[in-house]
Amino acid sequence: KYICSKYKVRLHLFMAPVNKAYLKRASNRDEMDLLLTRFAHSRDLPFVNFNDSVHYHKMHFDPEKDWYDHTHLTQTGAEKFDRYFMRVFPMPH
Repeated sequence: KYICSKYKVRLHLFMAPVNKAYLKRASNRDEMDLLLTRFAHSRDLPFVNFNDSVHYHKMHFDPEKDWYDHTHLTQTGAEKFDRYFMRVFPMPH
């Protein structure tokens, strides 16, 4: 974070989306969310979990076309995520 401050770069923490079927099987999902939220808060970093229902729904993933496997997006899935990511974290002017 020091280097980012030195060069006036705003640091963000995010959790990339994974396939909903994978999330359902993840037994430690809530623990992981809490850990990352606390970590971000302790360092005064914005944190976005792209797996939460609000963000995930807005990306309109098609489970058949947008996922290569449980944790990797296809080209079309990556394009959807990229477009949404840039709305959440717009480039500064």
